Amino acid sequence: MIDYLAQNLWTLWAVLAMVCLVLELSSGDFYITCFGIGAVCALVASLFALPFWAQVVIFAVFSVLSIYCIRPHLVHMLDAEGGHYHFVYLHGFFLKDDGDLGTPFYFDFF
Repeated sequence: MIDYLAQNLWTLWAVLAMVCLVLELSSGDFYITCFGIGAVCALVASLFALPFWAQVVIFAVFSVLSIYCIRPHLVHMLDAEGGHYHFVYLHGFFLKDDGDLGTPFYFDFF
């Protein structure tokens, strides 16, 4: 298994990108998406057979760049299209900008 991952590092980056995207579904603040973007860039670098240290550097650089360049646009688009609601996880309500409680939500995990 370790030998396979060492020879096919793209699978490691693909799994990391998918995990980041699944985790983003539970957070909603687009930070984890930026790490997923970094993982996809490292995946592309691994397809060009760059060494592992270079892939890690590419992952880190593109993750930081996407936090500073892409995340603000995503947050702005969400605020522009989402009606300016802020999601509060612990209370189970959407809060409007004026502080009033909005629509309650429920999770069905079980």
